[in-house]
Amino acid sequence: MHAFHGRWEGYGAGEKADALRENDAEGVISEYLNEGSTHQVCMGDPRVKQLVEGSYTGVDMFDGLQAVVFAALQLDAFPRFSESAEGAELARRPALTEPSRGAEA
Repeated sequence: MHAFHGRWEGYGAGEKADALRENDAEGVISEYLNEGSTHQVCMGDPRVKQLVEGSYTGVDMFDGLQAVVFAALQLDAFPRFSESAEGAELARRPALTEPSRGAEA
């Protein structure tokens, strides 16, 4: 979202800037929010539907969704991962850059 914010502010003013902002927002929606998208964030939050079907309102249009995703990661996904076999193996590695078992050198 930092990159999105930076681009949004850098577009300036006027019709061309508005078109760039809309295109940028559509790209974020297409990549992360549309059902079946490449990096879909699966969320049952009604704000996703509002964004997908709605208009582009401002640089902070994705901030609420980002907070929901971070909370889900912190409260659900990360605890489940850390309790999994994969998470336990990762925790035993002295450095995150060390190859995992079975990785080819």
